[in-house]
Amino acid sequence: MDIGSHEVVFNSLLHSAFDVYGQIDSKKAQLILAELKVDINSENYKLLKKKLQLIDK
Repeated sequence: MDIGSHEVVFNSLLHSAFDVYGQIDSKKAQLILAELKVDINSENYKLLKKKLQLIDK
């Protein structure tokens, strides 16, 4: 995957996790997220990580 696509994939994961009708497999999403070259200090990154961890519980 080219680096320009990473932000698009990240945004897709983010919206799937928070959308009312969104469906996301948190384990697979976390694996994908770990491979993305995105700003890990951004607020959206932190929100997504927290949401994925909550889904796992």
